[in-house]
Amino acid sequence: AVRVGQSAAEYTEWISDSSILFLVSAGIGLHHSVLVSQALLVGSQSLMFSYDRPALSAMVLFNGPSTGGNHVTLVGSNFASSDWSIRARIGSTSCQNSVWISDSTVSCQVSSGNEGSLDVRISLHMIPVASTTKIFSYNVPTAARASVRNIPTTGAVSVTVQGSGLGPFEKSQVLKIGITVCESSVWVADSSIVCKVPGGLQSPAPVFISASASSLSLPHFILSYNSP
Repeated sequence: AVRVGQSAAEYTEWISDSSILFLVSAGIGLHHSVLVSQALLVGSQSLMFSYDRPALSAMVLFNGPSTGGNHVTLVGSNFASSDWSIRARIGSTSCQNSVWISDSTVSCQVSSGNEGSLDVRISLHMIPVASTTKIFSYNVPTAARASVRNIPTTGAVSVTVQGSGLGPFEKSQVLKIGITVCESSVWVADSSIVCKVPGGLQSPAPVFISASASSLSLPHFILSYNSP
C-alpha cells in the first residue's frame, strides 16, 4: 500500500523489487511524505511529493458597487477537486461568501468597500495559495444633484450632494468644489454627503468626490456661484 501525506493511493501496482506504480489521490499542498508498506514492513520518504500550486489568472467582472453584494467569478487552475475550505479575499477584506465551483472556478460575493486597484487572493485551509495584483476596483463615486444649485461667492453654505459610490461607511470621503476642499464633509450614506461649501467664483463649479485615496470621481457640474 502507498500513502501520500494522509491519503491512500487510489491504485497501486507492484513493478519490481525496486519500483511501484501508484495513482495519487486528489489533494492540495506541498512537500508531502510518501509511505510504502508491505505486510509489517514500512518505508517512507519525507518532503517527497507536492501537488501543483493553484494559480489565479482572471476575474469575470472587474468592478462593483461600494455597497458590495455582487458576485464575481475567479478563474484559474488547481483549485482542488472539491471544496477544501476555499476562501477568497479582495484587498484586505474577505468575500461575504466564497463558493468552490470547480478545479478552475471560484465564486466570490463581494464585501463592501471603496478602494481601487485591489489585489485578489485565494486560500485553501487558511493557507494563501494564489493571488493576482490590482485586478478589482469599486465603482468611482458620482455626484448627480445638489440640494442647493446656486451659492454665494462667500460660501459657508451647507449643501447635500446626492450620487452613488460614496462608500458604505464614513472613511475619509473628500468633496472638492473646483480645486478647493469643502470646509467640512459629512458622510450620510452611500448616496449622500453634506459639504460646507468654500467661497469661490467659478460658475458652473466642478464638483469632485473622493471616497478613498484611489477613487476620484470625474467632475460634475451641479453647482454655480452667484454672479458678483
